[in-house]
Order: sequence, then structure tokens, then C-alpha cells
Amino acid sequence: DGLRVLGVKKENIIFLGYPDSGLKDMLGKNWSTTYTSKYTKKNSSPYSNSYHQNVSYTGENLDIEISKILDDYRQDIVFATNPADIHPDHSATGNFVKKALEKNNNLKPKLYFYLIHYKRFPYPKGYHTNRMITPPSKLIQITNPWLKFTLNNQTLELKKQAVKQYKTQLKVPLLRSLMDGFIRKNELFQEVQM
Repeated sequence: DGLRVLGVKKENIIFLGYPDSGLKDMLGKNWSTTYTSKYTKKNSSPYSNSYHQNVSYTGENLDIEISKILDDYRQDIVFATNPADIHPDHSATGNFVKKALEKNNNLKPKLYFYLIHYKRFPYPKGYHTNRMITPPSKLIQITNPWLKFTLNNQTLELKKQAVKQYKTQLKVPLLRSLMDGFIRKNELFQEVQM
């Protein structure tokens, strides 16, 4: 529902169906060997709305699917989670997307990373719409440049309504504090030099 609030059409939403907490392993030791989800005990996507059902959980298969989607959509700009994100699935996703773009000589979109989980980020946690999101100090000097995009009041309200759609996450105080922390006066992205 959050994507609907932001105006994303249903036909442009793709679920890959890969396992929670499995992407880091699929990027490494399960690149060509099948990974079994510790939660569903499945080794392929059991979800009817997956991009491809019954594809074995391997890094190679995820790489193929991400590459195909990027090739099919041929966007000028791609956003992905930052490999510096401390959530292993988010970190792995950024690495998968970057890897797929680097190996495709026909695609040269601009790539921007966004951060969700990092120590003391966003700071301070909680609902502070009058504040700006700033990059964690440890990531300012050692990585690619950060770009801040100021949001007008209408866009900020739209973002607030989109965040409200995540009802189950908002019931958990720690997650609510994190999610509310992103309802700020700006968006923050890291420009990736390819």
C-alpha cells in the first residue's frame, strides 16, 4: 500500500521472492549452490506473485533475474540499498544491483544508494519533520558523495502517508522510531561512481 500511496502502478511492482536473511549467503557461499530458507524451509520461491516461481535460491539466479529486470526496464536512474547498510539483506541487494549493472555494457544508468540501517542513523531517531537526514559520520569521508534532496510540504506529507501503510512494523516501538526518523525535510542518496 505504501507504493500505491506514492503513485507506483501495480504493473510496475516486482516481487522476486528470495529468502529473508539469505541474500548475503547467496552473494557468497550459495552463489551456485541452493540456499534453503531458515524460515520457510524452502529452496525456491513458494509465492504465487514472484517474478519467477520455483527458481532455485542461488546468487547466480538472483543475479540473472536482476540483470533481466534492469535490461527490460532500461531506466536512466536506479536506486538500491547501500552495501554499507548493516542489514545483511540490504547490503547484499546493493551489491547484487551494482554487480548486475557493472557487467552489462549496454546499460549505464546513474546508480544511487540509500541507507536504512546503520548505527545511529537516522539521528536522532523518531519523528522530527523539521530536521534533515544527514549521512552517518563514518560514511561521509570514506565513500562516494552524498546528495540531499529537499522535500516540499506536499511531498513530505505524501511520504508520511506512505510510511503509515506499514502497520505491522509501526506496532514495534524500535521499528516505529526508525521509520518515523525518515520522515524528514529531505531525502539522502549516495551517488555511485561506476
